[in-house]
Amino acid sequence: MSKGLELNGLLETSNQEHMEAELLKMNSLISKMDTGEQLGLAGELSNIGLRRLYALMNHTVMVQGAKEHLAYAYFVDRIKQQGLDDDLLAELLQAYSETEFIAIASILIDALKRDVMTVFQLVAAEKTVFDQTFLKEATAFKYREAAKAGLHLNREDIKILLNLRAYSTLAFVLDEKAVAQAALDLLHEPIDGEKDKKMKRALFQKANR
Repeated sequence: MSKGLELNGLLETSNQEHMEAELLKMNSLISKMDTGEQLGLAGELSNIGLRRLYALMNHTVMVQGAKEHLAYAYFVDRIKQQGLDDDLLAELLQAYSETEFIAIASILIDALKRDVMTVFQLVAAEKTVFDQTFLKEATAFKYREAAKAGLHLNREDIKILLNLRAYSTLAFVLDEKAVAQAALDLLHEPIDGEKDKKMKRALFQKANR
């Protein structure tokens, strides 16, 4: 049996009344794992083991990278089970404010990309998360929401999305017919050697259908 599975067994049968002694056993086992084993630990845990170890994470001797992997796995599992509701978002943001784990920011970024975060949830997240990729995706998300609401994006809006290289969002707003006529010329036929030529040509063709 691997050390990870052995730890999972300890977590599943742990006695809350004797947690201090249980934690000593867990840390003794974790300390015998090399860094690679610790980094892969989250993948060996059951749902119960994952949630219990996450709750104890700050009291363990796991290396920082393993803690980040564990936090990521924990929140991904929770979202899979219940969706990204307001309570879970608050827990996720609290964890991010305490750790600034990039892996947690990546969960929020993915939620924005998949449009599973609400506008109100984004307002809350923007008070805590200042990761540059998150801010880019937040901007693109707002423009998609504007398009869904029937608003038309002007030239300045399109310039912002082009500067962000938010091509999937540009394609979306074009499909929604949410780009003002006066802004369509910004989506021009790219010249040879221009960055992102293939994606810009696809946008040009979509804008001129």
